[in-house]
Amino acid sequence: MKLTRITTTNTSVIREVLEQRGLSFHHAESAATGLQQIAVLCDGLAPDEVFAVHEAARHAGLDCLTGDGWALLSGGAARLAGCTLPPGLADQLGPIVQ
Repeated sequence: MKLTRITTTNTSVIREVLEQRGLSFHHAESAATGLQQIAVLCDGLAPDEVFAVHEAARHAGLDCLTGDGWALLSGGAARLAGCTLPPGLADQLGPIVQ
C-alpha cells in the first residue's frame, strides 16, 4: 500500500490526481470542489440555535466549536452543503458553500 499526502486546500491538485485515474475534467472538478475545506462562523445565535447547529454538524460529520452566541463549522464543502441547519440559518449558509 502506498499513501500519498494530498493537500485539500488546492483543488487543482486533487482534480489532477482524479483525472489521472480516469475521471473526466468535469467530474474531477466537482469532486475536488466538494472536498475543499471550508470554515463558517455563525454569530448572533440564540442558545437553542447553538445547540441545533452543534447537533446538525455532528450528524453531518463536521467539526464544530461553539461559544456564547456563536458556532464555527468546519469540514468539506460537500458535507457542509448537506448539513441540515435550523430554518433561517440554512438559507444564510447556502451561498457560502456554492
